[in-house]
This record gives sequence, C-alpha cells and structure tokens, in this order.
Amino acid sequence: MDLDGLVQGVVSRGTLRASLQVETGDVFVIAVPTPFCDNHVPDTSYVMDATTNVAAASKAGDMADGLRL
Repeated sequence: MDLDGLVQGVVSRGTLRASLQVETGDVFVIAVPTPFCDNHVPDTSYVMDATTNVAAASKAGDMADGLRL
C-alpha cells in the first residue's frame, strides 16, 4: 500500500485528522514551513509559533514530535 492509501485509511477510520486550531490530544505532530531568509538562515518563526500554540493546549505527559511534554 502506498502513503496515499495509508493516509486515506486512517482518516476514514477517524484515527487521523488535521486542524487549523490546536485541539486536545495525547500526541502532537508539528509540520510547518521553514523558509530561508536572504542570508540563507532558516526563518524559524513558524516553528516557534506552532510550538507556542501546542504548548498552550498540552498537558503533562503529552508528546510533541517525539518529545515528552
């Protein structure tokens, strides 16, 4: 099975969904762009904003990208 089929399966079963708002959960996966500035330094503002939002919605024991919160 390919990735598209796997994603369709877990979405149809309700075990994976995406949201523009941080919701409660046990595991958070952060996937945001990290564009480069003119001087070839990554712009990490997207990562920092996402991390701040996830931290506000998380509780002790949750996981974010493999890190126990």
